[in-house]
Amino acid sequence: GPVTRSQTNDATGFFGFVDLQPGLYTATAPYAGFVAGTTNINVVAGVGATSDLRPNPEGRPVIANPAQNHRTF
Repeated sequence: GPVTRSQTNDATGFFGFVDLQPGLYTATAPYAGFVAGTTNINVVAGVGATSDLRPNPEGRPVIANPAQNHRTF
């Protein structure tokens, strides 16, 4: 069935889970006064997966296109 685990980040914001079965997981990062950051992570056997989770100030959803922030010279 579904897997639910909780984890606390360290002082740098790092968090990690071990021994997850391969598959698609949803990670959520709640923080008081913010809209929780949520992302999907595909876990593949033998491969590390990374993702950035960034809670947004409550009432201010943010949609960003990182490509718009980059310039080619």
